[in-house]
Amino acid sequence: MTHFLTALLIAAGAGVLLLAIRVTRGIPPLLEENQLSRNWRTLHTFMGVFVVGYLGAIAAVLAGYHRLVEILTGVVFFLGALFVYLVVRSGFATMVDLKKTRETKAAAEAANQAKSVFLANMSHELRTPLHAIIGYSEMLCDEARDLGQEELLSDLEKIRTAGRQLLGTLNQILDLSKIETGKVALQLQTFDVAEAVQAVVATVQPLLQQQFNVLDVRVADTVGSMRADPVKVAQSLTNLLASAAHFTEYGTITLDVAHEAAAGADWITFRVRDTGTGMTPEQVEQLFRPFEGDPSPAGHHGAGLGLTISRHYCRLMGGEVAAVSEVDKGSTFVMRLPARVSDTAAEAAEADTDETPDS
Repeated sequence: MTHFLTALLIAAGAGVLLLAIRVTRGIPPLLEENQLSRNWRTLHTFMGVFVVGYLGAIAAVLAGYHRLVEILTGVVFFLGALFVYLVVRSGFATMVDLKKTRETKAAAEAANQAKSVFLANMSHELRTPLHAIIGYSEMLCDEARDLGQEELLSDLEKIRTAGRQLLGTLNQILDLSKIETGKVALQLQTFDVAEAVQAVVATVQPLLQQQFNVLDVRVADTVGSMRADPVKVAQSLTNLLASAAHFTEYGTITLDVAHEAAAGADWITFRVRDTGTGMTPEQVEQLFRPFEGDPSPAGHHGAGLGLTISRHYCRLMGGEVAAVSEVDKGSTFVMRLPARVSDTAAEAAEADTDETPDS
């Protein structure tokens, strides 16, 4: 009876070790390949040795080999003390490593917050003089026309164009800083999609003409209206068309707007296709990363923020933006939005705004 009880207790100890191996086997993959992860693997090896030793002890007890049991007991006590030491050391090292990871993450978040605040402040400070430069250049253009000094118009137009481009970049930087600090809210309204598209087309028409492109707009009769943030929808679509124009010269850009039903919901899809230079897979991967720049060979190198901002706005409204491209065959940008953006999405965006402290 005593032998049976001893074997039962040893078997229970082996079961506990097997449970410990199962619980902790996921720790090494979470750690970087260093001494700490190697220590955990060593611990698992010790646990395995213990299990084998326990099974041997059970066999010895049941077989009546008392001398062998005494030897195994001594070995187990020694290895147990060593095992406890390794557990304590690895556990402490793991806690230190996790603390450093949290501190590094907090420092990175603080640095990102400081960067966003700096960009927002810088944008605000530069916007005022830029508005003055643009305004005075327009006044000078009008005055030059009135005085018949046509030879000055070309240079004055360049000043105005450069000012507007810089102002657009600053506005994008300001938008990105709001996104990163969680200060973007949705203003949901019901609006006519065809009218919104026409307003966007009028906005991007100068850029299309500058690149000698033709825009073909096709809005399906079934599109009707949608409930979303009209400003963010228009800005996102403008960025898609501007990106297509940057990749295309003397070509055709097609905008297809359609109503689709999928997954039990209604969607409005904006599909922009161009006949431009196209992009490599590496360039497509970089498109939605901030400050990556415009990889087009046409020489229009912007801040690389337009598509990043568009994707964030679309995701905020429950949609998505994607791009596919092939070199020398053109690109296709697809923006897919719910026909009725839910109040939940707007409330979530508003909650993020309320929880973010003002800078």
